[in-house]
Formats: sequence, C-alpha cells, structure tokens
Amino acid sequence: MATRPFGQSKYNVRELRIKELTGYAYKFSLLLPLTGNSKLIFSPKEEEELCTLFGKDFGGYTCTRGITHPLLMGGYLDKSGALVRNKHTRFEVYSNQNDLSIRYFKELSNNLVRYSKNVIAERINGYKGEEKILIELVTVNLL
Repeated sequence: MATRPFGQSKYNVRELRIKELTGYAYKFSLLLPLTGNSKLIFSPKEEEELCTLFGKDFGGYTCTRGITHPLLMGGYLDKSGALVRNKHTRFEVYSNQNDLSIRYFKELSNNLVRYSKNVIAERINGYKGEEKILIELVTVNLL
C-alpha cells in the first residue's frame, strides 16, 4: 500500500463520507500556513498531497489553492513584538457527524505539526513548526 501524505492513517471512507450533500454534517476548515516572513513552509506539492488525500477520503474538498488575490494572510506578534506575516490556504471538507471524523482531523493536525517541525525546519532556519495547525469544526445543515 502506498504511503499516505503526512503519515495519515487509513480510515474507512464509508464512515467519513456523507452520502448526499443534504442533511446534517460536519464542516472542517483547515488553515494551512504556506509562508512565514516570505519563506516557504508548505510547498505546492504538499498542498496537492492534501487535495489528493481529501479527495480520496471524503470524495471532495474546497480550497483556495493557487488563488493570488484575494489571498488569505495572517499576522501575529512574535516574542520580540515584531509582526510576522504569513500566507495561508484554506481547505474545507464535509463529513459524517461522528467521532471517527473528529479523530481523523485531530490526527492530521498533529501529523502536520510534527511534519513541519521535522521537515520544514530544513527550509526555514530556526523554524520550530506551528504550535497548532488551525482546524475549525462546525455543524451544518446542507440544504
């Protein structure tokens, strides 16, 4: 079996996927950092790996990949008080309302953090990885 992106476990897609785009579902929104202070964090290839992963596991996704304007930008104050600006892409995935879906995204978040600490540090000197990859969960009623 092929290696899954970012060490993600194999899940039963029948339990993850919603059967129709109607009724109650979870919507997971993942904010993936692409750059920090103009230096690459996650590459276009890695974004594509997430697209493939979500397509196979959930049967689809929505993302802002490749959009240059409007682009999601974020900023925060570092320990010295300097403003750090980052570019992001946003993924949205709809799933069944169950604990398996929640476990899936918790595992993915942890794997992305671990990945950024182990691999991304080679691209950005001193980069410690994101403390947390932001994933938002909301319950929706698809009409």
